[in-house]
Amino acid sequence: MSVDPVAQINQLLSEGNYQQALQLAQQYGLTQAVQQIQALIYVQQAVNEAENGNVNQALTYLQNAQKLDPSLNLQPYFAYVNVVQLINNAKQALKNDDYNTALNDLQQALEIAQQYPDVINVTPPIQQQIQVLQALQQIEQYVNNANRELENANFAQAYQYLQKAVQLAQKYDISDKGLEDITTAVSYLAKIPPFPKAPQGEITLQKLQQYLQALESYFATASQYATEASRYYSGFSTLANGYQRTQQVASQLLSVVSLLVKAQDTVEKNTNSASAVQDAINLVQQAQNQLKNVNADDTPLADLASSLADVVQEMYVKYTALLQVLEDSEKKSTRRRKWKLF
Repeated sequence: MSVDPVAQINQLLSEGNYQQALQLAQQYGLTQAVQQIQALIYVQQAVNEAENGNVNQALTYLQNAQKLDPSLNLQPYFAYVNVVQLINNAKQALKNDDYNTALNDLQQALEIAQQYPDVINVTPPIQQQIQVLQALQQIEQYVNNANRELENANFAQAYQYLQKAVQLAQKYDISDKGLEDITTAVSYLAKIPPFPKAPQGEITLQKLQQYLQALESYFATASQYATEASRYYSGFSTLANGYQRTQQVASQLLSVVSLLVKAQDTVEKNTNSASAVQDAINLVQQAQNQLKNVNADDTPLADLASSLADVVQEMYVKYTALLQVLEDSEKKSTRRRKWKLF
């Protein structure tokens, strides 16, 4: 029985044994079959090179295959190489955090792959990667929103945005230690209570004293939480230091105002006593000296410290004038008493 080499070659090709088929064709001198089989081998090599990311070599093999067998429909394979190139481009863009470019490349790759489902079987992973990229874009937006809130010291709102970002990262198995740390850090800042409301209506020294007590407590608490936050994100150490310094300024201003309140009470309870007014002046002078040592520059209390300096000066002038009046009155009274003796 004679051997049918063509049948054997076709059988080998169907089994994927291209090299054996090629050898058989060469053995029987089947020139056209040799070229066709070599073309198929080039196609297989192109696919292998493309899978390994070697796009240029893959294109070379496909071009060689096309020359050997112009009848081959290599469009799906050229498309596959294009898909691989787009995926590689997307990976590079992703390394540069260019999510828009990466997403655009993957969407193009998906459109091409869906045209040749029998040859390009990468649609599911591309779709999955697109979802991850869209999640990364949304995470980036949440982080940007959080940063804007942080700039305005809206810590609770910033924490809400970061929580959403972390939840989305967990959903798509995106590992981001930095995001987790900053979220933990901001969770402490979110515990900082609301800023004390300034006194309304006529601002008395007593109201100012209460307000400064509230400010001192606020900045002490804020400093504590910001210090804890800086353990997870060192950038918040500057914020913690700022809160601590402002607390110190609030404490110093509170001491000044407490002296002024005491001076005011002394005068109000002893309006006609020169010695009492002198005591009040001494208290005002103490407040004045303490205020000179307060450096409130670059703190939220700078304007308050400046206004307080004006108040101290006004009280000093007022009480000095009152003391002069009382002393003059006492001198006149003494002269009258002396006159009555004669």
